[in-house]
Amino acid sequence: MWIGLSLKSPRNNGRLMKSEEMAKKAGKSKMEFHYFENLDHSLNIGLYFVRGTLPAGHKAIFRVRCKTSRKEVSGEREMKSLLVIITFAITASAFASGIESGRQSDSAPPKQVSFPTQDGGMIFANLYGKGDRGVVLAHGGRFNKESWERQAQALVKAGFRVLAIDFRGYGRSRGPGQSDPLSAPLHFDVLAAVRYLRQNGAKTISVVGGSLGASAAAQASVEANPDEIDRLVLLAGGVIDKPEQMKGRKLFILSRDDFSGDDKIPRLPRIRDQYERAPGPKELVLLDGSAHAQYIFETEQGERLMREILRFLSEP
Repeated sequence: MWIGLSLKSPRNNGRLMKSEEMAKKAGKSKMEFHYFENLDHSLNIGLYFVRGTLPAGHKAIFRVRCKTSRKEVSGEREMKSLLVIITFAITASAFASGIESGRQSDSAPPKQVSFPTQDGGMIFANLYGKGDRGVVLAHGGRFNKESWERQAQALVKAGFRVLAIDFRGYGRSRGPGQSDPLSAPLHFDVLAAVRYLRQNGAKTISVVGGSLGASAAAQASVEANPDEIDRLVLLAGGVIDKPEQMKGRKLFILSRDDFSGDDKIPRLPRIRDQYERAPGPKELVLLDGSAHAQYIFETEQGERLMREILRFLSEP
């Protein structure tokens, strides 16, 4: 199986289109060609094709050849990529046996699970993947557990077991205060999810929360037992009364121009205050744009956001 990848430009597209025509005339039915906007995108998609869709028994071979022309422009070096063809040699059997430690190739549908909370609630969740590194995904106020599907599958491919929950008042989940989620004790839902993963074999637990879910995750870390929550990703949220008591490693991440509601109140000052008051280790990452929390995944910053999350969760 051959896959050609090229950066978008009239010259590159013409070359790859000609190669595609030649391949079809030669009867190479397993040859595919794909065009991408930039080098990083093409490399990421190329790896996805190899890791995720390689038919059993087939070998994928790619060649990387990058040519660049350089010239000085206002004292800065400008590099123009003219042609990229990617190279990899890997077999499906090698991948399936774990050529990359901890990676999982299957995009299997999630398993539906449920578990009780300490205050008498019942939480329903989607469970993805296997492994002993657990991640809880806590959605924002306008989302639900299904909204994390793409991010959950990306985490599974990186070797994590993922539990995406519906907060009480969403889907079939229920519990005290469910009629008003903004004031409900949602941190109990996060803690129940963390303990479910622990009871089912996870050795480390991270929580990724968006907006409403970020605040629930932050409060859960305050009330959690020591070492119960290892890492927190607080996506445009995490505003609580006592951030000084948060536990675990923390990544605060949001859009630089994210504003709250009709009043257009910038979120950055409050979140920066939370970051400064929280104990370390901690990071604050600002993304370009104005999208809020999980909406960032639908923008051009979505890929960077996912990379930052994977980096933070995977670091030793």
